[in-house]
Amino acid sequence: MNERLKSCLIKLRAPLRRIGLKNRDYSIISNNCWGGIMTRNFGLPYNFPTCGTFFFAKEYLKFLTDLREHLEAEPEPLAVRDSRYAEILYPKYGDALVMGKIHDAEIVFLHYTSFEDQMGQTQGQSQL
Repeated sequence: MNERLKSCLIKLRAPLRRIGLKNRDYSIISNNCWGGIMTRNFGLPYNFPTCGTFFFAKEYLKFLTDLREHLEAEPEPLAVRDSRYAEILYPKYGDALVMGKIHDAEIVFLHYTSFEDQMGQTQGQSQL
């Protein structure tokens, strides 16, 4: 199915999916794109802190362990070469992958073109 048709079908189905939704004021703390997919499928705004990010399992658990502290802190840039996962990530993405860390939790900013882009997208929001 082509992407344009798929996008139209998602938009048409979204109001039907929202019928059974009791609370539309929510936040998804997801370790991957699942949160974005659910938000898109329900036609709701992308207002959750991990939108566009990916965490390896250990990093996600660190992030959740002290969620409030991690959400209130500013992410710092992290070079792929300096990541604990460099041997996995660098051969596939090189320096093109955007990464950061908050305290001890490493984050992959999967859908961003630069660290500055990530910071600009989240300015004034409670997102990473």
